[in-house]
Amino acid sequence: MGNYRNKYLNRENLDRLLSENRGNLKLDAVFNLLNLELKDAYGQTIDWEEIINPTGKPADLLQGYLDDAINGDGPHGELIWQTSLHQSFDMVRDVYLNLTIDDRKRFDKNYTSVFFTHAATQPAVNAEKLLALMKAGIVEVFKLGENYRLVRDESEDCYEFIYRDNRGKLKKEACRYVVNARGQEKSLETNLSALAKNLLKSGTVQIEEIRPVGPTTHPSRDVAPVLESAVYTYKTGSIWIDPETHHIMQRGPDKKVIQSSTIYAVGAMTRGQIIDASMARGIVQATSRIADDLVHYLTRIIKQ
Repeated sequence: MGNYRNKYLNRENLDRLLSENRGNLKLDAVFNLLNLELKDAYGQTIDWEEIINPTGKPADLLQGYLDDAINGDGPHGELIWQTSLHQSFDMVRDVYLNLTIDDRKRFDKNYTSVFFTHAATQPAVNAEKLLALMKAGIVEVFKLGENYRLVRDESEDCYEFIYRDNRGKLKKEACRYVVNARGQEKSLETNLSALAKNLLKSGTVQIEEIRPVGPTTHPSRDVAPVLESAVYTYKTGSIWIDPETHHIMQRGPDKKVIQSSTIYAVGAMTRGQIIDASMARGIVQATSRIADDLVHYLTRIIKQ
C-alpha cells in the first residue's frame, strides 16, 4: 500500500452518485470514476481488455502478477492499483446494492470474477507454490470460458470438461478424478441440504427479488413495506436480508414484509446482496453488525 490518495474514486464522489441514484445507479458511472482514477495514477490509459481477458501463457502471467505483488509498480515499491482500490472497499456494498437491475445482472455475469481477482487476491506465498507446480509440469491451467460444461462419462469412467478455446474451437478434456472446489452455488435454491430446503419450503427464509425502483418499491438496502407485482424482477439467489443488520426478511400471507427479530444470515448464502459476503473482511464486517444489533437488543431488555 502506498500514499496515493484518490481524486475521483473517493467517498465524496460515490456518495454523490448514491444520493442522486438510489436504486438506479449505473455501472458505467462508477467505472468512469475508476477509469479516471487509474489513468491519473498511472499517467496513461488503462488497457481494460488485457485486464479482463489477459493474453499470454498462464505461467508468464502469474509470474508478472507475482513480481508486481512483491516489488510493486510504483516509485516507492507500492502497488498503485491496490492502493487505489482499497480506498473504495468500504463503499462497495452500497454501490452494488444500488445498481439498476440490468447492471446488477451485468456485473454478476461479466465482472464478478475480475472484481474478486483484484479485491480478494491470493497471498504471494500461494502464488509462488502454484507457479512452482506449473513450471515443474505438475499443474496445467486452462481457460474454460463462461459456458463450459462438466459431465460424467460413465462408459469411460471419467469426467469431461467441454469448452471452447480462445479461437472458439470446441475442446474436451477428460479427467478420471475431479475435485470440485468451486465453492457454494450462489442460489440457495440449489443447496441440497435438508435444512436449506425446509427453510425455503416453510417460508422461514425468502429468496431476494429485486424490483424496479418506483413509488411502491425501494432500493435493495431499504425495506419495502409491501411487495407489489412487477413485470421485471431479478432473483439474485440470496437469502433476503436487511443489509444493515443482517436480519432475514420474511413475507406474510398479506404480503406484508417484516424483519425477523431472531434469525440472522451471514456468509455465502447472502452473496446476492452482500458482494463481499465470502471474503474474510466481509464476514468480519457482517458479524460485527450482528454483534452490535444483539448488544443493542440486550441493552434495551436490561433497561426495561
